[in-house]
Amino acid sequence: MLESVIVVFSGLLIKYIPHYDPETQKEINGWIKYIDPVLTLIMVIIIVIRAVPAIFAISEILVEDVPGGINTEMLMNEIITTIPAIKSIHSFHIWR
Repeated sequence: MLESVIVVFSGLLIKYIPHYDPETQKEINGWIKYIDPVLTLIMVIIIVIRAVPAIFAISEILVEDVPGGINTEMLMNEIITTIPAIKSIHSFHIWR
């Protein structure tokens, strides 16, 4: 949503702020040519900031990392104490 607002704002600035003086045809408001690249860079920074957490979350899933908040030692001990038929756990895997 914010990216769309930036694009519309940039377009409106470029369209409605005059680039040339109508009488002398000399360039005025020379800064206007930098509006689009600057706002584009701001938009890229916003997209990167939003994408980095998603990339980390995806990488945790791909490497089959243990989900946060799960203590494997405590879970293994609880399984052993809760189910008397289980004497020990040789291999215990938790992933998403």
